[in-house]
Amino acid sequence: TRLAGRAEVRAEDVGRFVTRDDNDRERFDLVAADPPYDTPVEQVQGVLDALARRWLEGEGSRLVLTRPTRSSTLVIPVHFVVTRRLSYGATLVLIIREA
Repeated sequence: TRLAGRAEVRAEDVGRFVTRDDNDRERFDLVAADPPYDTPVEQVQGVLDALARRWLEGEGSRLVLTRPTRSSTLVIPVHFVVTRRLSYGATLVLIIREA
């Protein structure tokens, strides 16, 4: 990723990571979540809820979420807002920040 020294990259299932009890509860200013396209919307919703509760750093933090353009509409947590919605073929990229 060429981010060594500037970022912490965790290549693991985001749903398991954000709900684990053994995490050190550090907060991040940028989270990129790219779940498989066939992930049920309810699971993606659970990840968004967990990220909103305890993972994002604060006002300047961003969440980048990819979904298929054909997927169901997500319910964004109440204190988040989609700042950019980009479409690339079958891929939808949402950039989300705290409202």
